[in-house]
Amino acid sequence: MRILIGALAVALMAGCVSPTISQMREKGPAATYTSAKSESDLSKCVLFAWQDTSLAGSAPAVSIQPGRDGGTTVTTGGNEYFVDLKSAGSKTSARYYEVGDTWISRKLQPELKSCL
Repeated sequence: MRILIGALAVALMAGCVSPTISQMREKGPAATYTSAKSESDLSKCVLFAWQDTSLAGSAPAVSIQPGRDGGTTVTTGGNEYFVDLKSAGSKTSARYYEVGDTWISRKLQPELKSCL
């Protein structure tokens, strides 16, 4: 009986694990945008906009990090929502990733769009 309960607990916890950033990138972005702003200006705008967004009464932990293949990534604390920014000529592409279409995404994505 203990083995059955232990196996059930492990199976339930495995279902709660969020995908990694790499797995989300492999799946593809939820949305792609283009901006005339520089990569630096756009990343700062998204960082501050997401930090100023109230999620269940508190602001999310948001950070900027170097992108894997160049560019910049702005991500929330759990890496469940992030945007990859990369300049190409006079434009910057913004590839937005989300763990799912959740109420959190419905608050963060408009903030991203406001920065474009």
